[in-house]
Amino acid sequence: MDAQFAAIAADAAKRYSVSSKAPLDDFLSPKIKTVDELIKQVELQNEQFAEFRAKRHAIFGAMAAALKPIEVIGEIVAGAAEEGFPPAQNVFSAVVYLIKAAKDTSAMYDGIIELLEQLQRKLSPPLREKLTDIMATLFQVLVISTQEVRRGRFKAYFKRLFGVGSPVKEALECLQALTTGEEKLVLAETYGSVSMLHDTTERVENLVSLVNENVRNLRLDHLGQIDLFQRDKLKAILEPSPFAEDFFSAFTKSRIAGTGDWLVQDETLQSWIKGEKQYLWICGSPGTGKSFLTARLVSWGVENLGKMAYFFFRENNPETKSVIQAIRDIAYQMSESDASYAKALMNSLRSTEEIKTVSSAFRRLLIEPFRSPERTTPTYLFLDGIDEAYHEEIDQLLFQLAPGENVTTESASNLFVALVGRSYMTETVTNSLDPQGTGDVFSTIQITTDRSERDVAAYIENGVSQSRILARTNPSFRADVIAAMEKQVDGLFILAKFMLAEVNRKRHPRSIQKSLETFPKEIDGMLLRTIESLSDTISEEEAEDLNEMLRWIVCAEEALSLEQLEAVLILQFGDPPFRLEETLRGQYGCFFELEREDGLTTDDLIKDFERKQRIIRRDTSPAAKSSPDRRISLSEAIETGHALRPAVHQDAFRRLSMSSGASSPHSPTRSIDLAVTSSEMEYRSKKSTTSVSFFHSTVREFFRNFPTNIANASFSPSITFDNVEARLHIVKTCLRIFSDKEWFEKFNLGPGKSAIRQYAAWYWQEHLAALDPAAVEAKDKQALAPQIVAMLIDEPTINAWTFLYLKKNEGLEVLNYANLMGILRWFSDADVAGCLTGPAKDFVLSLVEQPFKISEPIGRQFAKAWLCADFEGYIPTVFCFDIVQSAALMASGYRNSASGKHWLELSLDDRIQKAYEWAGYPETGVWNRRIGSTYLTLGRHDDALKRYNKALEMDQNKLLTYGRIAYCLSKDSRYEDALQMALECVVLEERAATDGKFIADAIQRSKWRLYKDYYLIARCYYHTSQVEESLVYYRKAMDAAAAVKLNPSEQFQSEIGYLETLYNENLHLEMMQIVEQMSFQITKKTKGENRLVEMLLGQANKRLVLDWIPKAAATTGKTEPMLELLEMSIATAHDLRDQVVVLYLRLAYGALCAYGHLTEDATQLFERISLVEYRPRGTIVIRQAHAVSFQRLAALYKRQLLHDGIKSDEAADWIRKLEEVRCQQDQHQSTDTPMNVRGSDINMALIYLGLYQRLLGNKKAADALLKPLVLDSLDLLADSEPENDVYALDNLLWLMTAAGDVDRAKALGQSMRRVNPNASMMTTQSASPTLQRQEPKLPDIQLSDRNCAQCLLNIPCSDDFSICMYCMECFCMRCMNNVIKVSGNSPNVVCRSDHEWFVVPPLNRTLHSGEILEASGIKFFGDWEEELRKEWVAKGN
Repeated sequence: MDAQFAAIAADAAKRYSVSSKAPLDDFLSPKIKTVDELIKQVELQNEQFAEFRAKRHAIFGAMAAALKPIEVIGEIVAGAAEEGFPPAQNVFSAVVYLIKAAKDTSAMYDGIIELLEQLQRKLSPPLREKLTDIMATLFQVLVISTQEVRRGRFKAYFKRLFGVGSPVKEALECLQALTTGEEKLVLAETYGSVSMLHDTTERVENLVSLVNENVRNLRLDHLGQIDLFQRDKLKAILEPSPFAEDFFSAFTKSRIAGTGDWLVQDETLQSWIKGEKQYLWICGSPGTGKSFLTARLVSWGVENLGKMAYFFFRENNPETKSVIQAIRDIAYQMSESDASYAKALMNSLRSTEEIKTVSSAFRRLLIEPFRSPERTTPTYLFLDGIDEAYHEEIDQLLFQLAPGENVTTESASNLFVALVGRSYMTETVTNSLDPQGTGDVFSTIQITTDRSERDVAAYIENGVSQSRILARTNPSFRADVIAAMEKQVDGLFILAKFMLAEVNRKRHPRSIQKSLETFPKEIDGMLLRTIESLSDTISEEEAEDLNEMLRWIVCAEEALSLEQLEAVLILQFGDPPFRLEETLRGQYGCFFELEREDGLTTDDLIKDFERKQRIIRRDTSPAAKSSPDRRISLSEAIETGHALRPAVHQDAFRRLSMSSGASSPHSPTRSIDLAVTSSEMEYRSKKSTTSVSFFHSTVREFFRNFPTNIANASFSPSITFDNVEARLHIVKTCLRIFSDKEWFEKFNLGPGKSAIRQYAAWYWQEHLAALDPAAVEAKDKQALAPQIVAMLIDEPTINAWTFLYLKKNEGLEVLNYANLMGILRWFSDADVAGCLTGPAKDFVLSLVEQPFKISEPIGRQFAKAWLCADFEGYIPTVFCFDIVQSAALMASGYRNSASGKHWLELSLDDRIQKAYEWAGYPETGVWNRRIGSTYLTLGRHDDALKRYNKALEMDQNKLLTYGRIAYCLSKDSRYEDALQMALECVVLEERAATDGKFIADAIQRSKWRLYKDYYLIARCYYHTSQVEESLVYYRKAMDAAAAVKLNPSEQFQSEIGYLETLYNENLHLEMMQIVEQMSFQITKKTKGENRLVEMLLGQANKRLVLDWIPKAAATTGKTEPMLELLEMSIATAHDLRDQVVVLYLRLAYGALCAYGHLTEDATQLFERISLVEYRPRGTIVIRQAHAVSFQRLAALYKRQLLHDGIKSDEAADWIRKLEEVRCQQDQHQSTDTPMNVRGSDINMALIYLGLYQRLLGNKKAADALLKPLVLDSLDLLADSEPENDVYALDNLLWLMTAAGDVDRAKALGQSMRRVNPNASMMTTQSASPTLQRQEPKLPDIQLSDRNCAQCLLNIPCSDDFSICMYCMECFCMRCMNNVIKVSGNSPNVVCRSDHEWFVVPPLNRTLHSGEILEASGIKFFGDWEEELRKEWVAKGN
């Protein structure tokens, strides 16, 4: 038993050391060997606490009774384990930390007393053994907790100790299981009463609840155990998609409040949640609102279930059909809230390739991490729409979930899975999960129309009230319409949607009533009626267009873009129809749904158009025309589609190079000429990013069964569809794109040419595999056969389609096993094989005996590109490797599908070895460099360096090797070493060029390498604080780039780095010089009139465009010409229909107006964006842009309020405006913002309103406004995402400033500064028992220095700066003394001389992770944060 204690305790120490990378030595100081010494130490450390003094006798009594046996056991074991791990001393030290963690909280002391009392039992031999386990486990709980306290992540200090969401829970569960066993022994020995067991268990549960409620300061989340690098690595391995969150957000925002509540209360659901059965099957007919109900369950689960994850399958995209992607997504979601799960993944996963199949993903992500028997907390998974997933993968998932001899699910017994899908899958689910029909495996909830009818009624009522037509009718008519619709739809959401669409197309009450009376009561009948109506109204030409679109949209492997759809119409008919988007949104809106990046629906766009028309009518009215001073703002010009003057840039260029005198705000260059605009509705969606799909999957199914559905129709439709004919048509088109280049090139497809070619390359295999050759006529097969073979063996054709996989680096998908097996089915057809001749026939015949050779020609071609020394040209090494390993391992009998041996389960080293052995090329210097580059790209830097050094040994080619080594070193942040290597590489490259060693293409490759060397040297110089040298090499890189063909990712790389360096060094004039130079450089592309415009378009949502260039222009007097260049860029983006770029460039325009003191223009623009245009939809990028606009508008209102005076007559108007911004942002506050940017969208208007109340002396009112934001920011610090800490801390700085808490604001402001390089370094003597991190956390959290709101320059980290208690802005001391504190401030002075400030000094000492510098000295951030939380929780109570 004694040895057992030593082993258990040693294991706890080992786990501690492994997880923390730190020894336990410091933890054992001071030495504590007896209970008496323990009591003295506890009293010494806690004597200042009043609550402790009041309860110390009870604490010491419980401590002595519980821990005396540990003293005895420790003496016994110490002889064997004293040197490595003295167990008693460790337990005593852990208890010291536990009691100290109570932080003078009375309830927590009571909890500790009761916890210790659980250990006061008679030590019979079996009980003694059990107590040994208990204490070792208790030590583990306490030491892990202590470890995390001292790590210093900005999480709540001791928050949720033993609570849900904390990995300490994992160790606690073990402790609870052991104490339960101990209770049983005690009861048997002492009381002999089973009834006492229940009482004891309840007391333990109450204790845990008490601790959960009162001890809030430790949260061991998954990033408390793994650092940011590991967190990024986990994300890279899992490759989560945005779809789960996007669909949940869309359904949640569209769901009517109160709908779906009945499902939450369902007794079957509640029994599943309680764990009575492991699986839940929720099913229903099409159109019953299953996905909305799933979204309701998820939103309820987020608040009530703790650990949970979800996924929504959709058949219009390969990723949303993929079960593998679903498992990855739910694993990533769980890793964000479950620390022990995240750590288990990090300990077991090495690469994405280990989870490439359903079985491997299920095993590695949902089985192995749950194997620990101590995991008793349930985890809930919701998988919606399983009928829309890949059927083979769903079958595999059900096989994995099913209990049986072949699948181990015992370890996942705490994983509860809810499957949602259509009723027809009930038999599949039953046969898979419960083949014996026991009824003990899963429960079923049937979504019937009678259960959902109330939800449908609410949906109809809301739809009628929002209808542009019906909302204008009288209430009684609307009530009649609602009643009729409820009766007709019979509880089906989809019918309700169709009926609302039908009614909204009517223009007379009588036609609405007639339509309601005759509308079909089932989906197929409704669609037939729609087809009949369209057949009667559309022309023959329109019917042909619609039929062609149906072919592609029904069969598409992913949702087609508007650009791709237009391209297929051109390929079929020679030209596109006029106003395609308008037709899809209007006439065919009953079938199709168009989704834009900005999330604007058809209704939103119509309302925006009507608003634009009102602006045009106003601006062209006689009164407007008669005003000589009438100016058109940029926001109005973009709203109405006005063109910017084509030649405006010429004046802008000229004045960029003039003196810095600012132009008049009323300069003619500030006006924007009107253009003739059409009064006809135009949506102007960006074709490449607007997707077209059916609005519901039942529409797709209707057309797939079209011959059956139309068989008994009473009309002859002009709209037709045949599934086989459609598939064949698509296959022919895809293959012809690559086999008949002359045919393809003759069409004027514009950007759609590359888009449709990309689709054909990605999906020709899927379309061919889905088409049964037996259903195809012989003549069609004979025409296709040579084209199919050419795709597999002809080198130019192979290059034409495989290179398009480079766009997403999807080399592994080129040779997809399932697709190749589908192609083999075609080669087995007699008609196909019989029509071939020559090499094509030989190839097909060879596959009869060796089918795996189907991948060999492609594999050999890329093996040559990968490893052959004589290969001319360059293809990325990992892309080549992915294809070669696919071919090599398929030849070895491995598969990249779920069945058989899966080759991605081999290690990377094994796969690389098998790949180069299969390739068969001799080892050379080139060979080693290519293998090294493969390792480098895959993140294996050490292995890459080994290969590069081996290459040097073999061929001494420093020219081609040193650059690779330098880049590899830079990736490991070894900038000094990388710099020296890169400089030597430049010397070699320039010498070789001078000596004339390069000819033809080799010259271009040399120039490209030289460009990359210059750029790398510039970066390394800057990282080693050699700014001047860095700028020199950035300029060299820019010069070299002009003579090199760069990849899209490399475009403007050197210019951006150069501008960033100049900005960081406050070299604004030099920034504007390079901006001027770029504005004169004519672009080689059609995107923009010059290179500056092209860069602005590509970097529109980056700080360079949003903030840095506007500041540089404003400080150098270039405001007016830069505004005009931005106008030109906006016009270009508008012409390109890129509304995302338009929005961000408008934000940059507004920022420049604000920095240039054109306050009225800036305010008007941000008002338009925030108060008129904003919709709570769109991508994350769109929503972030609107958050920026809200914040900037609020800042402008605040500044004008302070300039007018908080007690002036105008103050009330500015407060009203701030309230409007606050309400608008609150109303549309996004709850699904990604974790890494949470806090960036804080409601600044609310902070300014709190500031206003504080300045008026209304402290309670100010605190009431600020309290929710303070607590939200503290919660962000306690969440699982470290990247949002920068926002949370910055928000706390301004919240404390607004609240008037100078001490805390100053502490944050100073601690978040970079360490002053001019100060003699002082290092804190931390009491932390763990190894300190090498780099301080708090000082490094800001990406750049703060800048002065007056002069707009960055404030060096060696200088003091001031923060205004009124403006809530930072100011350098030069501006404070020479501008702001001077009486009689001009309007352009941001601050005022009668304001109050506090000074933030430089940070002259190193702060370790988890430390903050106050006036009184260093403090643990956790303690500081807990005091802040406690204070603000009490406010208003």
